[in-house]
Amino acid sequence: MLTAELPYGKIRLNSSVQPPDVNRLKGHVQRLYRLFLTGYRLDIKVSTSAVMNSGKGQYGSRLWTLRRVLIPMGWCIDDVGRTEDGQHYYKLVPLSESAFYAEREEELRGLTQ
Repeated sequence: MLTAELPYGKIRLNSSVQPPDVNRLKGHVQRLYRLFLTGYRLDIKVSTSAVMNSGKGQYGSRLWTLRRVLIPMGWCIDDVGRTEDGQHYYKLVPLSESAFYAEREEELRGLTQ
């Protein structure tokens, strides 16, 4: 079951993140999660622009961090399309339906245990 907030202690950032940045970046991951949860509940895709607006900076890193939290919970973020101008669209999906996870299952399998 998905809740409105991620467990703060489960958000593991890259080891290169400096201590003064931890709370700010964990906040970005929380905002991304709420964005994707809203998209899931409304059955809408989330654009790259929306992802970038929810937490400036390295949104790819924040997406990866969010995936690392979601996979053990049975969920993942999938890239579900792209427009000609380069805008990507993402969705929160059950892990059993995730193309992202299926393509990287061997690499990510340890996250589900």
